[in-house]
Amino acid sequence: MFGIKFVKFQPSEYVLKYKNGRIVKEGAGISFFYYAPTTAITVIPLQSMDVPFIFEEVTADFQSVTVQGQIAFRIADQKKIAKLLNYTLDLKRGKSYVSDDPQKLQKKVINIVQVMTKKTLEALPLKDAIKSSEVLARNILNDIKQNEVINLFGIEILDLSILAILPNKETARALEAQTREQILKQADEAIYE
Repeated sequence: MFGIKFVKFQPSEYVLKYKNGRIVKEGAGISFFYYAPTTAITVIPLQSMDVPFIFEEVTADFQSVTVQGQIAFRIADQKKIAKLLNYTLDLKRGKSYVSDDPQKLQKKVINIVQVMTKKTLEALPLKDAIKSSEVLARNILNDIKQNEVINLFGIEILDLSILAILPNKETARALEAQTREQILKQADEAIYE
């Protein structure tokens, strides 16, 4: 009635209520009345986000590998990200965002992970790269926590895991055959002795 409305948010949502371009109320899980024509409401999720990724990179010996993993992060500084990305709600159409910036954030984080993975894998030969998932994850996690863009967005990286680093099928078969031949050769030598 007369443009005055009531809205309530969950404890996992950080709300910034703007009136005439200034923040007039903020907090997690708040509720309030607002005058629709002059109020903008920004809602930023407080919970962590687990984002899976999979991409292809090239090793130092020009072999293609597929890297699969997952990164967990959360938005630690809501005001920073509200200045850089549009988390404004479109309350006329329910509680949906007016832009696709919230979905773009996940892609931005994955792109940073991919760049750091590329940098590390370019220095490793294929056999070392395949065995380096734990070391790779630890190095990327350390680097990404100090990344300028991540800090600019106010993001806190909680965890990063590399589930698999796999060569293409033909290369995997060749490596299996090479290893199988070495095992058979060692068995033959053992029998001979």
